[in-house]
Amino acid sequence: MKTIKERDMELERLWEELEDVPMDPETECIEESFHIWPAGTDREKIWRWFDNRHSKGVVYLLYGDGIDRTDQIAKLVYLDELCFECESQTCQFNHGGECRFALVHERKPVITEENGCTDYYCRNNPPTPAPMVIPPALGVGTPLGDLVVRTTVGSKRLGYLINLLCPDLNIESPVVRVEVVGDGSDAPNHDKEIQVHVWNNPEKTFLNDEQLF
Repeated sequence: MKTIKERDMELERLWEELEDVPMDPETECIEESFHIWPAGTDREKIWRWFDNRHSKGVVYLLYGDGIDRTDQIAKLVYLDELCFECESQTCQFNHGGECRFALVHERKPVITEENGCTDYYCRNNPPTPAPMVIPPALGVGTPLGDLVVRTTVGSKRLGYLINLLCPDLNIESPVVRVEVVGDGSDAPNHDKEIQVHVWNNPEKTFLNDEQLF
């Protein structure tokens, strides 16, 4: 029967041979058969085999400096257990069909039934920031009544309506409409610009198209 020292020496020689075996950097699988493992075997599976047999574990084989990294390895093992199979191939954290978000952020990704994975990050097209949320209406009190600013909901252009609200008379008269010509197709020189339209007669809701700026 081999002693522990003899077994370790044999494993260390085998480990050195493993360094010459080509490995796919994308899948982290060996590209040629080696010892008892066929081509396509995952690197982690091979490492676990060495870790279970060498008296000082795979950490010693990896670093060989005698430093105790038991706590670090235990943490990595825990984080690795948080990884799971994932079908989102376009996610930055997907590696060979496995979600490795936990290895980066040291926690599970947030997944809800309503929004799915909120920590999803597209490797090719990072998500754009969420648009600024503007309240649907803002009011400013004046001696004539309240000036109410509303967004133009449903309009093809981004804009705002400024109406004069007179609670005593129970009326709301249009005053000004401000809008952005988004694509510039109907603006002079096809440039994007801000247009302000003023109602000349609130009773007839007549709108002139005078461009103020």
